[in-house]
Amino acid sequence: MSKLAKQYYGDAGPYPQILTANRNILSDPNKIFPEQKPLIP
Repeated sequence: MSKLAKQYYGDAGPYPQILTANRNILSDPNKIFPEQKPLIP
């Protein structure tokens, strides 16, 4: 999640926002698989 936050927000800090928006598809924030398409709020 922190890598996604860094890529989209320029800072790793907002990763909890991404995790919260994707609780329905992500059971473990450290395991994102290629078929999963996380929403970036």
